[in-house]
Amino acid sequence: FFESSAMSDCAKPTVKPNNGCFSSGPCSKRPGYKIEEALKDALLGRSHRSSQGKAKLSKAVKDTHRILGLPADYKVAIVAGSGTGGGGKCKWAMLGCR
Repeated sequence: FFESSAMSDCAKPTVKPNNGCFSSGPCSKRPGYKIEEALKDALLGRSHRSSQGKAKLSKAVKDTHRILGLPADYKVAIVAGSGTGGGGKCKWAMLGCR
């Protein structure tokens, strides 16, 4: 199946980046990054159910909706990082209520 894959014909890159840390794992911070600035209004130790947590989530949902230019009747959901939360939301969005 993969015997004539184009990948086998790819040449090895001759130029490498100056800094190869650009993955989703540990990576370089942008120039001027300061942890104090990044966390200045973080709600460390606060629940997402607190009034401050709910306000941040609401702002994130509204900003995402606006930035993506979604139609008014589209909903944005912030779900758990696992596939279970997102998969469940998709399933119910497609199936609808009973």
